[in-house]
Amino acid sequence: MVNFYLTRNPKYMYVFRRCLTFKQVIYMALIVSTKTKFEEVINMVLLST
Repeated sequence: MVNFYLTRNPKYMYVFRRCLTFKQVIYMALIVSTKTKFEEVINMVLLST
């Protein structure tokens, strides 16, 4: 699901590939489990790096 979304949005795919760490993987798991809006999670990831 998340991979499909990322591949359809180059900006997010770039962020995902650039900032991929264990912490970001946790955030990706959180979005799926909490149904949070994807942009909000990306913003949290960017602010945390």
